Amino acid sequence: MKKWSIAVLGVVLAMVALTGCQSPKAMAYVNGTQISAEQYEQTIAGLNDLGQPLSPEDRGGVATNLIQFEIVRQLGADQGITIPQTQQDAALADQVNQAAQAGVELKGGSLDYYRQYTEATLLIQAAGQQEAAKALQEATVELNPKYGAWSADEQGLMSAQSGKGSLSSTDAQPR
Repeated sequence: MKKWSIAVLGVVLAMVALTGCQSPKAMAYVNGTQISAEQYEQTIAGLNDLGQPLSPEDRGGVATNLIQFEIVRQLGADQGITIPQTQQDAALADQVNQAAQAGVELKGGSLDYYRQYTEATLLIQAAGQQEAAKALQEATVELNPKYGAWSADEQGLMSAQSGKGSLSSTDAQPR
């Protein structure tokens, strides 16, 4: 009976190692920091409230963006960068106004997503694009396969361009 239990334990441990993520409750781990599946699902629900449900490709983009937001947050913390709340609020207000002009109301989960996007963009501006790209390449990311695959080489880093508080990106623009 003990041999059977040890064999089962070995199979279970091998399965956990092959999944690439330490917990089914985690969407991903970024340098050991968990992004929960619940956070991901809440973000998806909030973005779905903007109009039409997200496609599987868009859902994968949300996972990528949440990972990038965390990498940039960690970079800011490592460099001692803090963005004043007034600056974050002004940049977020600009995003909300741009969305409103397009007939979209950001609220709940979608507003939280744009808040994270705004913070990450401002941190990239403060740290510099090269430093942010380096942090992206050096990050240890374990993505639960349920949410896609991760390769730092295939990820486009958010681009933080300033101009009247507007934020833009190459391919990580929130949807």
